[in-house]
Amino acid sequence: MNTIKHITQEASPEPNFGILTGVKEASFHELIYVFHQMKKGDCLTLLHERSNPVNPWAVEVYFRGFKIGYLPETTGKITARLIDRGVSVSAFLRNTPDPSHLFQAIELELRAFIPGEQPLEKAV
Repeated sequence: MNTIKHITQEASPEPNFGILTGVKEASFHELIYVFHQMKKGDCLTLLHERSNPVNPWAVEVYFRGFKIGYLPETTGKITARLIDRGVSVSAFLRNTPDPSHLFQAIELELRAFIPGEQPLEKAV
């Protein structure tokens, strides 16, 4: 089991970049150990896994140091490029995982503040 030092990422109060996405390959990692602790609004850690032999743009998703999966490929590529540019990208759970559909129902909201860009308008 791989664990990492938990890094809390704080979102900018006015992000100017946002994506709604999910987590893939959750069944292959450590989600089963922590899903019962996860709740809507929790912050997750994103790491660009540059050494991934299949996808050099792979972005790992961690909850309290436990790897729960990866961002989908297209979202991962965008996010990896932002991370590599030094942009702080924060990930938040949009739902509390449902144990009956655990590996299909992890929804995330990614937020970033990119210097020089206008803030996102608030959703009504």
